[in-house]
Amino acid sequence: MPYHLSQIDKDALMRLRFSGESSLRENEEARSAAAELSEITGYRRLIVDVTEAGSFMSGSTLDLFKFGTEFAKGQFPRKVKIAAVNENGPQRDIEFIVNVANNRGFTIELFNDVDEAWRWLQQ
Repeated sequence: MPYHLSQIDKDALMRLRFSGESSLRENEEARSAAAELSEITGYRRLIVDVTEAGSFMSGSTLDLFKFGTEFAKGQFPRKVKIAAVNENGPQRDIEFIVNVANNRGFTIELFNDVDEAWRWLQQ
């Protein structure tokens, strides 16, 4: 599986790490698993780490748009804050997904450093 989902209980935080290429279906499975964990634990902070993801999504711009839209309207409770982290610098498909989700009212920010993302989630 191209992702690993974990919870850090002492910080009430979820962390979703992607590695390697992934399809729209695999990304949606990861999003669903994180949303379910949020419902079970009540955690409302999520770090999505795509540093090792390569091309985050092998698909069209329409697939990226659909994925961003699903984050915004989908299974996550509205109060969840998501910090997307790519320590390798900007990545066009991640920026696009973040922009689509933000335009639909979701709280998601893009960071180049996991520590910076963690500080933002604690605010």
